[in-house]
Amino acid sequence: MGSRSIRTGAAVAATLFCAAAVGLSAWVDARVAEPPASTLSGVYAVLYAATGALLVRLRPRNAIGWLFVLTGLLQALSVGGGAYGGYGVDVADPEWPLARVVAQATSTV
Repeated sequence: MGSRSIRTGAAVAATLFCAAAVGLSAWVDARVAEPPASTLSGVYAVLYAATGALLVRLRPRNAIGWLFVLTGLLQALSVGGGAYGGYGVDVADPEWPLARVVAQATSTV
């Protein structure tokens, strides 16, 4: 397996992580009155990461693709962490493991 395949695989894995963050955010949104995270922001994260993955595949030496992937990852971390931390602290009984730390670390407000 060549380095191009490894790079593409890493970018696709980042995109899948973004999709998982959107799934968590949508799950939390469906269960609380005032959701802590924005699912729409997560959708943007998936779009950024997918665009970056495509650019990484087509132009592996161009840094713009990796910047798109990183932008998507950071947005997904914010959305997914906000959903996990918000639900884990405010709603879950018992409180989810490390929910307070995650909520504090990924807070964007």
